[in-house]
Amino acid sequence: MNEMMLSKYLDYDDFISEKELEVFNSLLYDSDPTANKNNSFEDIFDLFFGQNFKPDPIWENTLHENLFHKLFPFLERQVVKGLGKGSYAKYGVKKYTLDFLDTSDNIAWEIDGESHNSKLQKIKDQKRDLILELEFGVTTYRITNKDVEKLLLNRIRDRKVVEIIGNK
Repeated sequence: MNEMMLSKYLDYDDFISEKELEVFNSLLYDSDPTANKNNSFEDIFDLFFGQNFKPDPIWENTLHENLFHKLFPFLERQVVKGLGKGSYAKYGVKKYTLDFLDTSDNIAWEIDGESHNSKLQKIKDQKRDLILELEFGVTTYRITNKDVEKLLLNRIRDRKVVEIIGNK
């Protein structure tokens, strides 16, 4: 395959064709909050060599959260669950922000990047999930960035996106 791979988690062998990889890459790029999609050459040149060398911080959802939202747009995003008075003394935290919440089934979906791989972070995540279950009856499912990309690839295949594009 000649197509450049944008994924950090999947390999060329995961794709059936170059066209499938192209569709996958376009969805990744479209969901990437750090991609400068509307910049001219002058804007990009000025960003690296001009006065504005440091880009503004991005306070958006991550690439994989954006992809997950495209796959499941009916889920609520960035839902804050406040723990109420005395929660800091009881749990050491006042609130939690859930990546996604299925309000009908009371299920939280957390998209875990590489920062969730450490032993300490895994313990913190377990504590958080337990508190959410105890206080709100919320069951938490954690999926990795790689899992999100696999879900996307499966959706591309299930919906026969490559075949539909090829027939146009």
